[in-house]
Amino acid sequence: MTVPTGKLRPTSTPAAPPPAPSRASLAVSVIDGRQHRPTKVPRTGVTGAMRLCTRGEVHGIRAACRAMMAELGITGGGIESFPEWRDEFNLRMVATAMRHPDSVDVPLAELDEWRQCDEDQVHALWDAYENLADELDPLGETFVLTQAEYDEIVALAKAGDVGQLTSFGSPKLARALRSLAAPPAS
Repeated sequence: MTVPTGKLRPTSTPAAPPPAPSRASLAVSVIDGRQHRPTKVPRTGVTGAMRLCTRGEVHGIRAACRAMMAELGITGGGIESFPEWRDEFNLRMVATAMRHPDSVDVPLAELDEWRQCDEDQVHALWDAYENLADELDPLGETFVLTQAEYDEIVALAKAGDVGQLTSFGSPKLARALRSLAAPPAS
């Protein structure tokens, strides 16, 4: 059967193409450079847009983690090696990195809502974050493995603590394995 072409008509007027970006808006987008990746929260029907955290955001997250550790009575050097630090840091990083898919300026959920996730969900999202960081910075120039992290990874590996090892994420574990022949300089 042949359908007469006169009956095939658009139901609405096509939208006008968006205006070309101004030089200023283009410069801002290049400088901002944020890329978002659709990322599903494990065992939920929720998908957000993951991005890397800014240096300022990471600084704020570290300060909040130090304050949390002080509330627990843990202060001084080396607090980043405590499991409580790593869990809180990973949670806050994921909460900051996951944005609403329709409006990336809006967080996907508040921090208290992220606290309702179990450890496996947060670890999976943290791994996705580190994979995104590796994709956007494949040489790892901004991703440093400290001597303390290296020592902790080796100790956890010797103890067989897979749960805590996974909290480091695959990029840091790969760097630790690569550096077994020559540990990082202090």
